[in-house]
Amino acid sequence: MAYPFNVYDNLILQAGVQGKDILFVTGSTPKERLVVKSDGNVGIGTASPIAPLDIATSTNTFGLKIGDAAKSNIRIAGTADGAEGYGLIQTFTNGTTAGGNLVLQRDGSGKVGIGLPQPRYVLHTVAYNNSGAAAALLWGQQYGVMIGVESTSSNYYALNVASSVSPLGSGVTNEGAKSLLCVRADGNVGIGTLNPGTYKLAVEGTVGARRIKVTQQTSWADFVFHENYQLPSLQELEAYIQQHKHLPDVPTAKEVQENGIDIGNMNATLLQKVEELTLYIIQLNKKNEALEKRVAEMEKQKN
Repeated sequence: MAYPFNVYDNLILQAGVQGKDILFVTGSTPKERLVVKSDGNVGIGTASPIAPLDIATSTNTFGLKIGDAAKSNIRIAGTADGAEGYGLIQTFTNGTTAGGNLVLQRDGSGKVGIGLPQPRYVLHTVAYNNSGAAAALLWGQQYGVMIGVESTSSNYYALNVASSVSPLGSGVTNEGAKSLLCVRADGNVGIGTLNPGTYKLAVEGTVGARRIKVTQQTSWADFVFHENYQLPSLQELEAYIQQHKHLPDVPTAKEVQENGIDIGNMNATLLQKVEELTLYIIQLNKKNEALEKRVAEMEKQKN
C-alpha cells in the first residue's frame, strides 16, 4: 500500500516538514479555514488555536450548530459580545428562529433563559402549559433552596412570590402584580402585602390555625391572688365604668381600632379580669353564707 496510506489502510495527512502545520484553504481569495497545529490544537476560523478545538466567529455568529436546519438544534456562539437575543449557548425552535428552551445570554450581563429567547433576569425561566407539573423543582437531599440578599435594609426583598404576572415579570392587570408572600431583607415577612412594616409577620387577611402559642410573656395575672393585691371595690368599679365606659386596664374600642391588640397581653388582661371576678364571687358567696346563717338563727329563735 503506497503513501498516503499505511499498512492498516488509514489515511495519513502529514506536514511536509517536522514541526509545521496542516492548513485547509478555500475561496477565490485563498483563506485558511481550518488549521491543525503542530502541537495538536485544531483551529476553525483562526490560525492560532489556543485549545484542542478553537472555533472563532465574528459578532452575532454561532460557532457550533448541532441539529437539522428544519428541526430543533443548539448553537454555541464564538464571541462574548453581541446583540440581545444571541446567546452564547442557545437552542432554536427551528433552524432559523431563535427562542428555544435554553439561552445563555451574551449581551454583557450573562443572563440565562429557559423557555424564552431573550431573558430579562440573571435567571429567567418560563414554562407554558404546565398544568400538570410545577415550573421548577429545586431538590436537595440534605439542604433545599437558599435565597440570599446582601442588604439588611427594609427597602430590599430576598423573596417575593406574586400572582397576576406575565412571563416577562410585569403585571398582567391594571393593578399590576399581586404579592402573595414576601420576605424583606430585614427579616420581616408579609403575606398578602409587600409592606410588613415593623412586624416580623404581617398578614393581610384572616389567619386560620389549629393552635397558636405565644411565648416569653413578661407577666401573668396570678398577682391578683397575692395577699397584697388591692382589689377595687364594686362601688369603685362601677364608678370607673360609668366614667370611662370600659373596664380598667382594658383598651378602648378606639385604641383597638387604631393600634390593634397584643394577643399575649390581651389574654393576660382578660385572665386578670376573670381572677378579679372570681374574688368578687368569693366575697359575695361569703356574704351570702353569713346572711343565710343569720336568717337561719332568726328562724330558730322564732320557733
